Amino acid sequence: MTIRLFLASVVAIHFAACASHGTARPVGTQTDMAIDATIPIIADPTGWRTVGKLSIARGAHTATLLSSGKVLIVGGEKEDRTMVDSVEIYDPQSMTFSTLTPLPEPRSNHMSTLLGSGLVLIAGGGRANQIGVPEGTEVRNDALLYDPEQGTYTRTAPMSSPREFGTAVLLSSGQVLVVGGANDMKTMEPLLGGSANGYVGHALSSAELYDATSNTWTVTGSMTAARFLHTATKLKDGRVLVTGGATDVSETSLKSCELFDLQTQTWSMAASFNSEDRLFHVATLLDSGQVLMAAGKESNTSFLSSAELFDPGSSSWTATARISPARTLPTILTLKSGNALVVGGYNCGKDGCASLDDSPIYDAKSETWSSLSAPLVASRFNHTATLLDSGEVLVVGGLGDLAELNDVEISTGP
Repeated sequence: MTIRLFLASVVAIHFAACASHGTARPVGTQTDMAIDATIPIIADPTGWRTVGKLSIARGAHTATLLSSGKVLIVGGEKEDRTMVDSVEIYDPQSMTFSTLTPLPEPRSNHMSTLLGSGLVLIAGGGRANQIGVPEGTEVRNDALLYDPEQGTYTRTAPMSSPREFGTAVLLSSGQVLVVGGANDMKTMEPLLGGSANGYVGHALSSAELYDATSNTWTVTGSMTAARFLHTATKLKDGRVLVTGGATDVSETSLKSCELFDLQTQTWSMAASFNSEDRLFHVATLLDSGQVLMAAGKESNTSFLSSAELFDPGSSSWTATARISPARTLPTILTLKSGNALVVGGYNCGKDGCASLDDSPIYDAKSETWSSLSAPLVASRFNHTATLLDSGEVLVVGGLGDLAELNDVEISTGP
């Protein structure tokens, strides 16, 4: 993987444990002003159905909603940890997949960002090298612009540093902020003395800004802490909140959080989590302006169920209801109803380890969790989940209990 580093250990744990043991769309615009305003205009999903299969099973890919409403699926890794150059597109109108021109070179654990122009910036990526392979030989610093209209790639200026497991955020200025990541990761199996996730290497504290107008990257202020496997969320005031992650070599997870201010191009410390430090967690911006953070893994030991809300005004975290069961490597997004949807993940408990098939919804008003009435068709983690213009959610690929998946699912309504 990418996360096959992680998978190398969790699948081994899983085997050991097993040895001992016409889609309805959301309601549209309210037209009758006499209707009770307490009735929700948008309904949350209630279940899932299969919508197709990818041409190649993959995890560690990206899925980007285009201006056309289609979803661009780029790169990733196959079952044998081989990075792929495959690119596919999903058309929600015809509910079909098409294979596109492949990438100039394979990549995984990269970043894909839709620009204001409608082009897609594809930057960095790579995979962790096996022991004995020179550091950084499979981590990229180059970047591409994909034109959905022409179906072509154009090389942009390279980043100053190779990075994988970084995050990219489109800023209000139209620039793209790339944060953290790692540039010389290696895979080490737990039996050889590696950590629980199988990673050894160095995280980055650096950040860069891509300007599409000048086609240039500019190194901006660095974070206080080097980190990868973190989250980055753009706030309503334009700042970017970076949370948690893992630091160098020991892969000790972080509790610290930082804020990036575009005007000054500087970082400042935000409040740390009240609960556990964590990596492989998720975060999403709610309509209230708060950020919901949930799940993850603590210092490569404990799977987490705790969740917190970040208030940008007071720069503070407040505990909220726990998600059940605990999990790592799920996805999260904010639905059109204003509630947040978590999809899948991975968990180890007394009965063993397994990928998850549930999809808890966080009610932003009552601050409580509830699960969809129907599970995913296929349990998964390290997948992507994309909110379509219709309000439906498209879940693509990822890892099951044994290998990468080519299954694609779409949410169904009430």
